[in-house]
Amino acid sequence: TNKPMARSLRIPYLARVRKIISVKPDGARLLIAGSGDFDGGSTFLGLDHNRGGQFKITGISVSDPELLTAEAMSDQAGRRQTVRVKLKQGLTPESIAGTVQAWITINTDVPESAELKVPVLVAPTRAGVRRPFENP
Repeated sequence: TNKPMARSLRIPYLARVRKIISVKPDGARLLIAGSGDFDGGSTFLGLDHNRGGQFKITGISVSDPELLTAEAMSDQAGRRQTVRVKLKQGLTPESIAGTVQAWITINTDVPESAELKVPVLVAPTRAGVRRPFENP
């Protein structure tokens, strides 16, 4: 500064850097129910373009296709996309020994975020899906 009593000036700030495409929530948690009438747990993941542009989902794959499926809800470009994650039909709590962490790979047409890996927890108990996600 040009003031002799204040030779310097400090301005604290915080910068938050977001990915170009963000996924909310940060993963999926699916619980295998014990009822025979249960058609498979499902949840939705929202993908947002944080720069305001439009994008398309060009492909989706899952690491454990015997446990779950994932599908894009739209094939059109948009600022927001939705992916439905669903357990396979016929799974029972006895189908798996404990909590399984699977992965969904989502491909987009945005070069900087061409591939996103999203964790999925599948468990026969509520306690199994409450644990934190592991890194890919």
